[in-house]
Amino acid sequence: MKNLIKKYLTSAALVFAVAILTACGGGGSSGSTPDTTAPITTAAPAVSATTDTATTLAVTVNENGTGYYLAQPAAAAPATQAQVLLGTSFTLTANVPATPTITGLTFNTPYTIYFVAKDAANNVQAAVQNVAVTTAPTTTAGYVTQGSLTWMPVTSTDTWTNANTYCTTSTINGVTGWRMPTRLELSVLYTIGAMNGQGWTLNYTWSSTPFVANYYSVSLGNGLVNTNADATPLYVSCVH
Repeated sequence: MKNLIKKYLTSAALVFAVAILTACGGGGSSGSTPDTTAPITTAAPAVSATTDTATTLAVTVNENGTGYYLAQPAAAAPATQAQVLLGTSFTLTANVPATPTITGLTFNTPYTIYFVAKDAANNVQAAVQNVAVTTAPTTTAGYVTQGSLTWMPVTSTDTWTNANTYCTTSTINGVTGWRMPTRLELSVLYTIGAMNGQGWTLNYTWSSTPFVANYYSVSLGNGLVNTNADATPLYVSCVH
């Protein structure tokens, strides 16, 4: 009889111990399920406060992690997830809008801003999201008339090719038919000083006049003439 009672108590204790281990995640199990779910965008990417060279991206996700964006001209091929992950990163806080500022854009140019999110467990959104934006031809002062020419206020800096495309294809101040000024026209503008006091940035400005494989530029601050490679970022003022 004593042996039977002892055997019963031992079995009951064993069942109780197993129950305790199971409840506590024992028996060799970690007790936690790995996070394999990618973050979810609760507010799709949007842009605001767009200027001639910058825009502000806004996006919200449902967990902490890292966001990545890549700005490409709209005519470029769509960006892949891998390409976006090589772009610019920024911190994401769960359910709080992230608003990184994207700079270094070209004026009056359509762009596509691509976005993906990655959480703390390195789960990445499979689908790349995007939003379109076109930068503005922001000006800094009023237009200037000098002789028979009307001059557009100086814009931010850009390459010669982009500047020439902008001048020859854009509708500026409601008018088409603009072009790049010649070296002589820029020099005359400096000499007359019609742009003084207008708030213009008086620095090296592109001309349409070529010099071997480069192009002339003229400083509206001191009248000096220079030659610059196409890729050099200089100021732009179109004439009509």
